Amino acid sequence: KNYLLFTYQNATGQVDVRGIDLAMDYLLTDQITLSATYSNLNRNVFEKAPGATAANPLTANAAKNRATATFRWADEAKGTSFEFRSRYTDAFPVNSGVFNSYNVSTPIRYDAVPVNFFFDAGYSMKLPFAQNVRWALNAQNILDNKVPSFVGVPDVGRFITTRIQYTF
Repeated sequence: KNYLLFTYQNATGQVDVRGIDLAMDYLLTDQITLSATYSNLNRNVFEKAPGATAANPLTANAAKNRATATFRWADEAKGTSFEFRSRYTDAFPVNSGVFNSYNVSTPIRYDAVPVNFFFDAGYSMKLPFAQNVRWALNAQNILDNKVPSFVGVPDVGRFITTRIQYTF
């Protein structure tokens, strides 16, 4: 019988990682808001980390670049709002336990997490018969772009939720 054992190990030392997170909200009018976010890591693969090799590096298991852009319209007097958002995440390699997209000699090899690009939409309104009750409908990944968000997990397609909120 052949047995396969995968485990984690602690590495001593340090790695140098730098990044930036930016967020912006711009009030175009009293009803229209434009928003954007951006996150960047200067590196997500560390071949020279303690215990790592070029064939089996330490990875951040995260994308170098992520961004969102949002358009929001809200009429506070009527209690109605609409939001449209796009989300982007770079492809990235993974090296975590049995999930390894980097080392081709590993018995279980996975592809890197692919680029994720999604569109989301949401609508909410105060119910006309009860001003302290708000109903919302949200759809994530409205184009049903089926890609995994990490290795070893299933693809997630369109996801629609609704909510009733009571304020007192």
